[in-house]
Amino acid sequence: MNFKNIFKVLLLLKILIILSPSSNLMSKIIEGVLNLETHKFQEGAISLEGNWLFFHNQFLDPKKLINEEILSKGIKIKVPGAWRKQNIQGLDRFGYGSYLLKVKGIKKKMDFALKVKDVGTSYKIFIIENNKIKMLGGLGRPGEKKETSNPKYGTFFSDFLIKEKSFFILIHISNFHHRDGGLTNTIKLGEKNNLRDEIEGMKYKSFFTLGIFLIMGINHIIIFFQRREDKGSFWFSIFCFVIVIRFLSLDSYLGTLFFPPGPLAFSFNYKFRFLTFFLIVPIFWNFLNFLFDKFFHDNLLKGFWIISLSFSSITIIAPVYIFTELTEFFQVIILLSSAYMIIQLTRASLKSVTYANICLAGIVFSVFGVVWDLLIVNKILPPPQISLFTVAIFILIQSYIISKKFSNAYKTAENLNIKLEDKVQKRTKEISGLLNNLESAIFSVKKDLKVIPPFSQYSETLFKKNIEGKNIFDFLFFNIEKESRKYTQANLSFQSIFNDDELNYSFIEVNFPQDVILSDTERPEGRKLKISYSPIYDKNNLVERLMFIVEDITEFEKFYQEAQMDQLSYNFIKEVLTIEEKDKLAGILENSIKSGFETLEDLLSPKSETAGNEHFLKIYKAIIEKITSDVKIMPILNKKIHIKTADFDYISLMGEQDYGGKKVEEETNYQLEVTDKINDIIDYLLIYDNVVKLFHSEPSKYPFEDSIQEKVQDLKLLLTGLFEKTFLIQDTNKIDKVSLAKIANLAKSYTDFDKKIGHIQQKTKFISLLLKANKKEEASKNFSTLANLFKQMPPQNKINETSLNQNLILPYKEILNIELS
Repeated sequence: MNFKNIFKVLLLLKILIILSPSSNLMSKIIEGVLNLETHKFQEGAISLEGNWLFFHNQFLDPKKLINEEILSKGIKIKVPGAWRKQNIQGLDRFGYGSYLLKVKGIKKKMDFALKVKDVGTSYKIFIIENNKIKMLGGLGRPGEKKETSNPKYGTFFSDFLIKEKSFFILIHISNFHHRDGGLTNTIKLGEKNNLRDEIEGMKYKSFFTLGIFLIMGINHIIIFFQRREDKGSFWFSIFCFVIVIRFLSLDSYLGTLFFPPGPLAFSFNYKFRFLTFFLIVPIFWNFLNFLFDKFFHDNLLKGFWIISLSFSSITIIAPVYIFTELTEFFQVIILLSSAYMIIQLTRASLKSVTYANICLAGIVFSVFGVVWDLLIVNKILPPPQISLFTVAIFILIQSYIISKKFSNAYKTAENLNIKLEDKVQKRTKEISGLLNNLESAIFSVKKDLKVIPPFSQYSETLFKKNIEGKNIFDFLFFNIEKESRKYTQANLSFQSIFNDDELNYSFIEVNFPQDVILSDTERPEGRKLKISYSPIYDKNNLVERLMFIVEDITEFEKFYQEAQMDQLSYNFIKEVLTIEEKDKLAGILENSIKSGFETLEDLLSPKSETAGNEHFLKIYKAIIEKITSDVKIMPILNKKIHIKTADFDYISLMGEQDYGGKKVEEETNYQLEVTDKINDIIDYLLIYDNVVKLFHSEPSKYPFEDSIQEKVQDLKLLLTGLFEKTFLIQDTNKIDKVSLAKIANLAKSYTDFDKKIGHIQQKTKFISLLLKANKKEEASKNFSTLANLFKQMPPQNKINETSLNQNLILPYKEILNIELS
């Protein structure tokens, strides 16, 4: 169905509403008397409009009406209409009185009914026939004072039987709560069955329309929660809910849900009645603004909201008779805003904006209904009110728009599903092409730490294997032994970031390894790899994958290390310049270095091979506390030492034993880790000592100078014993492929092979530091390089012929050929 056909259907509906037979026939009441001689009730009910008799500040006794002389004491008053607008002296907005109407010309016995709606603000109705009095009832409780009256709005219906040719309708009415008192709305008199059918039919239509608003409101709010960026659905749902609340307040259903009948329920109901009146248009405007954002000015919308919220604030604070005075002023604002909306939607329609035509049609119908009702409220047009039904037409139009949107979205989804696989393959090829042109190993892993595609082709070049499906500890962190504390900490750090948020990742990332030495047949010293990390988040902003970017920085490492050493020396020089007692520095450093060497001597002695972890940790604690205490006057050096020991802290390790339930003895052998840390700290001390020597010429003397040759000889004997007794090799020059494979198998089965290699590496590093302390720089560098080669030996279960040759056999041959002068 196209737009023109929809418009024709809606226009026909409007015409039917307007031209439908009216049950609101006008009466001819003259000076309080209604003559029904010529009226046919089959044509419908009659509206009791005209000049009634009114008795100000009197509740007439129905019994006195037997004497019709009382009629001459009443004053004429126009119905419907508020008594304060009648230009009658003494009538104010608050007060009470009696309305009287004589009905004559009844031809036969008849069942009548009265329908009264929204009469302000409490009343009681009597029917007087001859000397018979029947009280029909009413709404609220009329009283002569505010304290004795209870206001209530709503629809009242009651029937009565008339046997005579005439009768009186007497209404006691009072108002102490609203701005308008009196019979402000039309009273309808009709045949009981016809009037009841009319009321019930209207009620069914109203509740059916209310159901449409409620269903559409729920539907749109569900759409919004599923797709939060669809703010148009949010505002439309709010609009529908406001319509529902307004409907419930119009017939006073809302107040009675929360309070018993009385002033509180009346005030509560009326406040919501006006709050919805003040807010419904800006809410609807907000909805249109999201549909056609380029056609509605934000400043006008903000101004409209300011006015509406201001009026709403007055409504919440003020009593009913005050905030109802704002009605006419806001009606003008509604008319102006409606005209603006129609103009802007007409512009959108002329520019062929999607859904603008059909939305404009719905808006025109809605505005027409609203204007029609405003004219009825202001007594310019007769009932019935139609805005609820015309707005419902717009709701149905909106449902049509939604169905079109979903239909288009479904077609789009179908097309995407058909083309998705091709697009994914194409995108994968593009990404793979980009990755393959990068000279960095780029890959990603999930929680199982196994590599998933795509990944850069350079990854295979760098690691010399296909890494797809491989665990990162099988090719990148190859040298980390699985039973080691380092492995446990690294693995736990990686595992703990997945399915958690960015804040958690930022805390844990600092624990990831930043570099690693990778064994390489082309480079005996290995390759230095720099590792960067980048998290990849899912739609809930939780880490789903971790991307690795691995760069080979071997060529730059030497220059980088030298630059670092130069920078460190420069920082030490700046600090030394600020210290006045430079002679004191030399003594402190000499004492600290000697203490460090003595500790290393103890850690690497044969007696330490049988000691437990607590022994090593106590030695470590003692030397660290001594050195940091000695170098307090050297803040930069002190800070460097603290940073170096931060990831291997004695207090936290012992705390794990004392409070975490861990047994230190069951953990990894800490001898190697303690020795490594002390080696690095002595290295810092020696660098600082060299800086101090620039200002203090007296050379330092260390007690281990004479024992260097002896320690080199011990290292040779240790390595020779390993080859001759374990590998059964007398001459390393005779090792071939067969014997090399045999050595590899023996190494894998050798008990504590990893510990043995670690011990050899530490002794080699110790010799390097002793040589450095005694100013034999070249020899120190050679032993440091050999120590690094030993350190690159992979864990025992990952040993192969290549790593054994590069990280043990070749360094051993070099050590055998070393002769220190």
